Amino acid sequence: MSRVLLDTNILVYAYDRSETAKQLCVIKLLQELTQRHEIVLSAQIMGEFFTVVTRKLIAKLTTEEACMLMQNFSQAWLILPINDVVTTQAARIVIDHSIAYWDAQLLAVAQQNKVKFILSEDLQDGRLFKDVKIINPLSDHFTIEQLV
Repeated sequence: MSRVLLDTNILVYAYDRSETAKQLCVIKLLQELTQRHEIVLSAQIMGEFFTVVTRKLIAKLTTEEACMLMQNFSQAWLILPINDVVTTQAARIVIDHSIAYWDAQLLAVAQQNKVKFILSEDLQDGRLFKDVKIINPLSDHFTIEQLV
């Protein structure tokens, strides 16, 4: 199985008690992927995660809880950096595909690090950007076998 990059929304659902069905689905997914050592995050996702779980959830996490989770993520999964190559490539993706810069940056970090899949509820399910495929793991037709 290939490495997968999680978008912020997928990671947040694991801690969003107001979205019980999605929370259970994502927790199960993270357990399966973690056992196979295939999850990667970007520095961008880490920052977005902290902001969302401490400011935007109905049942917010404390900053201390969010910080501890981020430390756990860093120990369990590879965190991919954002650098000048990624930011420039993201700008090119915006020009070529007319998508939001932050989504383009996620694609660029995946492309630079040869990650084949981005798991996201927000990006277009099934869309292929060069060698990176977007998959919505919360869709009715998702199976873990798609990540091969």
